[in-house]
Amino acid sequence: MNFNRFFELAKEKGITESQILVGKASSISISLFHHEIDTYKVTSSQSISACGIYNGKYGSASTEKLGAGTFEYLIDKIIE
Repeated sequence: MNFNRFFELAKEKGITESQILVGKASSISISLFHHEIDTYKVTSSQSISACGIYNGKYGSASTEKLGAGTFEYLIDKIIE
C-alpha cells in the first residue's frame, strides 16, 4: 500500500492533520492428545486505523478490510 496516497487524499478532502496506524498479528495454537498433535490452528489478521482533524473536529476510523477503496473509506468516516 502506498500510504502517501492516504495523506494526499486526506489533504484534498480538507483534513488538516492526519495519522495512519497499521497493525498485523499472527498466532498459532496446537493441541496435543496422548503425545500427538490433535489439532492446530494458524491465524493472522491485519488492520488499519486512521484519524484526523476536519473542520476543527477530530474523527477516526478503522477497518480490517484492506483493498483498493480502503483509504477512501477511512477518509469518509473521519469526515462523518
